[in-house]
Amino acid sequence: MDNNTLIPHRKRGMVFLAIAVVMLVLGETLLRQSLSKLAFVLYWLVCLVCTALAIFFAFLDVAGVQRQAREAQRELLEKTIQQIARQKEEKTRRAKPDD
Repeated sequence: MDNNTLIPHRKRGMVFLAIAVVMLVLGETLLRQSLSKLAFVLYWLVCLVCTALAIFFAFLDVAGVQRQAREAQRELLEKTIQQIARQKEEKTRRAKPDD
């Protein structure tokens, strides 16, 4: 998995996080007194949903990074095993007397 496949999750997460932060600031400053009770509840519900989506995309990003690390570790292990096998084969060839 490339880093390129993780970028959409990061971008979406950052967008929702930015929206939630802007809503938080606006809700605590400019809109604090002007929202009716229903608008207040809906406003903060939307802010909560944006925060939850940011968290969701962060979890997707973490899962992708973990998968990428496992694949890289597996590739490294396979390459190391192949290299050891190649070295062993070369060593046995050198040890055998050529007839």
